[in-house]
Amino acid sequence: MRLAFSQITWFVFLWGSAFWPADGRLFRDLPSLGKDTPALTSYKGKPHVLVFWAVWCGPCAAELREVERVSRTEKIPFVGIAVDSSEKQARRMVERTGITFANYLDYDSAFADTLGISGVPSLLLIDGNGRVAWSYTGYSVFPEQELRKQIKKITH
Repeated sequence: MRLAFSQITWFVFLWGSAFWPADGRLFRDLPSLGKDTPALTSYKGKPHVLVFWAVWCGPCAAELREVERVSRTEKIPFVGIAVDSSEKQARRMVERTGITFANYLDYDSAFADTLGISGVPSLLLIDGNGRVAWSYTGYSVFPEQELRKQIKKITH
């Protein structure tokens, strides 16, 4: 996933503006990995955590397990976005990691690219106004305490 100038522009735009524009261009529905998974756009207007991952990303598997643990105790939705991954491989990754939160497919990374995601794993915390309240890219030590602290900021 290469970050082009236009994507950097979108990234800067997102930090200072609403993530959920009125016309819905940035945030659209993606194919889901579950039968009873709500439409991705159903999270509009609600605080939630977006988790970008890929099947070919070793650190993503470790982070998904840790994100799952956090998602079980927090009161906001966690939403996974499998980028640059096939449906079959993404389903296997969900099973292997044991994650239970909703997951969607971004086959060609176009959605992630539009949002300025420069690598995986990446976390975005979206507030109730559709703004990116916090983000984290990469994996060395999972930022659990910081994620919990940021979630608390937008939900209390």
